[in-house]
Amino acid sequence: MLPLLEQVKAAADLARDEARHLQSRDSAPLRLGLSPWLAFPLIGAILSEVIASIRSMEFTIAVEAETVMRERMLRGELDVFVGLQADTLPERFNQWHLFSTGASVFLPQNHRLACEESIISTNLAEATLLGASEPEALPERILSQIARRVGRRPSTPHRAGNWETSLQLVRTGLGLGLGLSCWPTPAELVARALSEPVVEYDVVVETLAGRPQSRAATAFVKLARASAWTYAPDVP
Repeated sequence: MLPLLEQVKAAADLARDEARHLQSRDSAPLRLGLSPWLAFPLIGAILSEVIASIRSMEFTIAVEAETVMRERMLRGELDVFVGLQADTLPERFNQWHLFSTGASVFLPQNHRLACEESIISTNLAEATLLGASEPEALPERILSQIARRVGRRPSTPHRAGNWETSLQLVRTGLGLGLGLSCWPTPAELVARALSEPVVEYDVVVETLAGRPQSRAATAFVKLARASAWTYAPDVP
């Protein structure tokens, strides 16, 4: 038992020393991870509020695939992650629900489906849709739902790595975008709710259990959880 007890004590001492180090620092760092399928405006106001309340705040933002973000969390490279809820989550993660949002189709204003109030899967059976470079990414998850309804996967010759690139491809006429209803819609595009199938995605904030947090990281999580998220529309 002695080696095990010594290992436990060493881990406890390391955690205590790290907590004291964070408390004694003049700066308040925040290393934030953001899903590539969530728009920065979703968290911009919260970041501004944290900066206003903690003058010594220093933050960095990383945007990569969600699986990569969670791996970086485990390696201690990130403090907080904001993304879509995963089907399975490692036990060490703390997770809090922020809001739920539906899926929308993003298309040019002159597209034949732009006059529809909402869009159903059969409307998209012959359309060219934009996929994603990661198989577990948001557009691929929506595509799977559509494929189950129409019996096959619609044409997806082009793929994007984040929401901004997806909308840029829609602008250039390379396909219709699949994303969240809470995305900001550029003036030259329109967003139509995907009403069949009705899909819902949960946006969450995550930290790693047992890891000391800076004042800025703690403040960000508290403000995110307390936010009303009034601009996140209801699922149709």
